[in-house]
Amino acid sequence: MDYRSIFNKKIDNKKILDQEEDLVAYGSDASLLEGLPSVVILVYNEQDFKNAVSICVENNFKFLVRGKATGYTGGCVPQENCVVISNENWKGIINFDDVAETAIFAPGTTISEVNEFGERYNLFFPPDPISKDHCSLGGAISENSSGPRCLRFGPLHCFIEEFQFFTADGKEHIIKKENKEGISDYFYTIIGSEGTLGAVGWIKVRLVKKPTETLLFCMTFDTSKIINELLSNCFKSGIPFSAMEMITPSYHTTKGRVGRYYLLLEYFSYSERDKKMFFDKLNEYSKNLPVEITTPMGSIYEVRGKAYQTNRQLLKDEIEKKPISLLVDGVVPRTSLQNLVEDIFDIAEQNNIPMLDTFHFSDGNVHPTFFFENNKQGDKEKHRVLGLMMEKCLKNNGSLAAEHGIGLEKIDYIIKKHTNDEINEFYRLKNKFDEKNMINPGKVLPKEVPHNDLVNNKFDTTVKIVIDKINMNVVVDADVKIEELIKSCNEQNLNIGYLTLNKVNGKQIIDVIRANYKNLLSKRHGELKDSILGIKFNDNGRKIIYGDKLVKNVSGYNICRSNEVLNKNIEKIALRVFNNNDNKYYKMPITSIEEDVLLIINSVSYDFTPLIINDKEGQKFIIFSSIYNKEELEERKIRNIELLEDISLFTELNIISKKKCTIDKFNELTNAYIFDYQKGDVYEYEY
Repeated sequence: MDYRSIFNKKIDNKKILDQEEDLVAYGSDASLLEGLPSVVILVYNEQDFKNAVSICVENNFKFLVRGKATGYTGGCVPQENCVVISNENWKGIINFDDVAETAIFAPGTTISEVNEFGERYNLFFPPDPISKDHCSLGGAISENSSGPRCLRFGPLHCFIEEFQFFTADGKEHIIKKENKEGISDYFYTIIGSEGTLGAVGWIKVRLVKKPTETLLFCMTFDTSKIINELLSNCFKSGIPFSAMEMITPSYHTTKGRVGRYYLLLEYFSYSERDKKMFFDKLNEYSKNLPVEITTPMGSIYEVRGKAYQTNRQLLKDEIEKKPISLLVDGVVPRTSLQNLVEDIFDIAEQNNIPMLDTFHFSDGNVHPTFFFENNKQGDKEKHRVLGLMMEKCLKNNGSLAAEHGIGLEKIDYIIKKHTNDEINEFYRLKNKFDEKNMINPGKVLPKEVPHNDLVNNKFDTTVKIVIDKINMNVVVDADVKIEELIKSCNEQNLNIGYLTLNKVNGKQIIDVIRANYKNLLSKRHGELKDSILGIKFNDNGRKIIYGDKLVKNVSGYNICRSNEVLNKNIEKIALRVFNNNDNKYYKMPITSIEEDVLLIINSVSYDFTPLIINDKEGQKFIIFSSIYNKEELEERKIRNIELLEDISLFTELNIISKKKCTIDKFNELTNAYIFDYQKGDVYEYEY
């Protein structure tokens, strides 16, 4: 078929690649799996993207959208004579709102480029996959790639506000997190779906304030037997580390285990007082541990890279003989990491395969690399070792993928992880979005619907509230009142990361989730739905579980956050929980709203969404939260403030209406209103 003449009607000739060398170049990703596209379309702007998608739809061409192709599971390797639409050249900032601290980027923009932009405004984008210098934002959203700072900030979906999306019929949609109607109800399902449900264009992200200082520590030790102790001490200490990375010894086929264990601990400090408190807790945490503690120079990525290269150098002679690598993405609960580390060594030792292991210590996300000969036998061994790794992850109550997806490489293992109920729901969603299998075919799900006898018992408990402080989650009965859940968490110095304007005391946790009330702590924790890990519901007497208890999990589709599912007869919910902090709430009177003042308030309010209140007496004031005390705030030119001991001024309110509003328009309002100026939402309320 003459693809060039078909696409050339709307696409410049130079943006169409159909020569064999070009097709080969766009037929693989970092997994080294290979396919061959029918043609490659290079997208440089939004119109190119729209044209490429529309031509594919009009001509019934199967297609996939790819970015930088940094994936490790073949997620963007073309199958079934697919057209490849490459977004790698459509990059850069499209729009920025400095008051809202949100930005719209083209999908080809790398994570590092997003952060380079944010740097100008003392902001950054928390999701930080190790490949951030090459990983595009569009690629990251397809895998929900989150990186090590997921510990403090959560997965990538917490920081996505909306995105452009084209369905298989060619229609354009704007998918918004705040909208629970229509196709936006599948916001969380589309993120992490590996581009199999539609084509993502531009993306609106939420940025957060950078810390004043980033502290880094390295613990060096020589045995895996203390990993559980390190984890337990860490999470019981309540230190809110921003990231924790580990490099284990390597395995050499003749020398055995070589090298040392390195545990990197990163902490975001926002003040000298905060820094001192951290050091006090760190000293207590590390007391009597058989580790050497150093303070290395450089970022956590640089130090991680050096430690990794140190251990890799010990395998230099092995890698020269066995140059083909398999980097595995697996995930288990934190409490299973010690077992999994030994399981990985067992795989290497029993199969006589060189191995390097690094992982995101804080969320159970392992990334061992095994090395093989460049021949058919090596390829056979590679597939067998992948299967062994998946078995070990599942044996340790984990999942098939944390941030690299299923793609082609793990497609046959879906049946080993998911029950028939989950698998059937995956296929139902694929058919709902792409009935003819036109978008990125051959990925995530096998062609034929598999069946198994698996039973998920992870939520089987008669206890109403089960808190796991080490794995930082809670499994709670859906009918538990939200204040009861909050109280139970507070007793362990934890919280669910949720505060809202609305009256919620006395309401069941499931009803609060369904209502989708604005979370005033979304700057740090996202919305309450962002924290859902899994659910259990009753379907005509059958107990069904969707999801898991893992913070990172991109095996199959996310099917537990849509209202379509949450409106079922929910019995139990698994949620993320967070360490308590010492943030304080303040009230500052104002006569009018000035943008410069709002920007200053934004600069000290890291977790809480600042509010402007116009009370029933006609007085205006700003409510904000900060880790700083009054003296520290005065140093930052924030004066005439009052410390609030009681937050009922802006919580447990009877919200009458909600509408969009600008700063100028809000100045004209006279009734009792609350203005979330970052979102542009005005709430009319009564006490």
